[in-house]
Amino acid sequence: MTDKNLEILRLQRQESINTIKNPNMTNEYLCQISCEITNKISIKINLCYIPDKLVILPESFKLYLNSLNITNISPIEAMAHIILDDLNNQLVAKWTQITIDDNKNNPDIGHKILLEDRHPRWDNKDLLNRIDRF
Repeated sequence: MTDKNLEILRLQRQESINTIKNPNMTNEYLCQISCEITNKISIKINLCYIPDKLVILPESFKLYLNSLNITNISPIEAMAHIILDDLNNQLVAKWTQITIDDNKNNPDIGHKILLEDRHPRWDNKDLLNRIDRF
């Protein structure tokens, strides 16, 4: 596959992420969407983010994940980076965390990935400290 074809596929994938305007840009708050994708392998993907101008529609995130050919993306670290890159281009949240859990496919070996990104000058330690309880 050529670089041009890969770029077209990336743009199509990113366009499948549907967002709407953040209903309350005054307050900072956490959003979480969890999906389990089953297609020859079974993985759980968790998205946690603090919106800026946009929020993602949960059903859109599920459709986006289903559009990924997860059986051809290996290791799951690569998948986490692809998802984060796509969300950074379409959602542009203040803070984003992707967790991928592959324990069902490897029950003897726990394999879980956590990847984060944030705006360079954004920080809200009080809100981030609540994530484990969320």
